[in-house]
This record gives sequence, structure tokens and C-alpha cells, in this order.
Amino acid sequence: MKYILIESFMNSKKNLKELFNDNLLDLKNLENKITNSWSKETSVYKDYNSKIKKGFPKSYGQSEATSLVLNEALNERGYASRIVWMKLNELPHFFNEVIIDSKKTQIDLTRDVLYFFLPNASLPPGIEKKECFENTKEYLLSLPRVRKKYFRLKKAINSEHF
Repeated sequence: MKYILIESFMNSKKNLKELFNDNLLDLKNLENKITNSWSKETSVYKDYNSKIKKGFPKSYGQSEATSLVLNEALNERGYASRIVWMKLNELPHFFNEVIIDSKKTQIDLTRDVLYFFLPNASLPPGIEKKECFENTKEYLLSLPRVRKKYFRLKKAINSEHF
């Protein structure tokens, strides 16, 4: 399984073109909007500001809302994206998988937080976390605190249709 950030493909236009066709700049712009919109208001952790001041990555507590926003954007653009999760040392982490040429590719804008806490970790593949819901997305949206952060991030991005 391949793991990517949109940024990591900027140096390889062939891969980006294959992956995102004409949406390259659009998705890079979305990535910038998302990461620039991260704040205490979009993090699931109340201590976000104090942790950022101590050197934690800006992605601290952002995986739930970010995976929801990115999933919506990818699916609106016609990519078969789903939200999956992994848990390492009690750290839950959500991200997207996209099928490209019959291969699962992870798109994760918040992966750096895992490496911050677990620099030498071997990361497992993502799995569905559905509980009693149809998919991981529905599960996340059923959680009031996550739903609130998701809508705050969408508002911070300041776009009704991204």
C-alpha cells in the first residue's frame, strides 16, 4: 500500500497527473486550506494551543475532521475514497484510502502526528471502524464532538463547495 500527501506528489507530475488528472491544483489548494485552517476550534483536544506551543505538530487532534473534509472533497471529484482508521499505542488515527489502478493508496494530511509520538513505529494498514454504522464516515459523524469539529473546519475553509 502506498502512502501519500498531496505535497509529496508535487515533485512527480506524472504520478499526480495519473492520480488527480486536472484536479491537481484544486486538491493542492484544498490541502493548503485545510492545514491552514487547523486550530483549537477544529482539534478534538482542548489542550491544542498549549501543545502546539510545546512543539507538537499542527495536525494534533485533526485527523477526524480532516479525514471527513478530504473524503467529501475526493468523492465529489469522482475518486472512490473511504475513511479508515488505525490505532497505535492507544492513539486513534483516521485517514482516507483511494483506489488507484486497483491499488489502495492512503491520503493522510495528519500522518506527521503519528511520527511525532511514535517515530519508529511500523504503521498498520487502515481498517473500517463502523460500529453499528454503514461505514467509518457515518460512525465519525455520529459523534457530536467530531461532527462539531468537522463543521468548524468546513467553515474555517470558508467554502460551501470545495
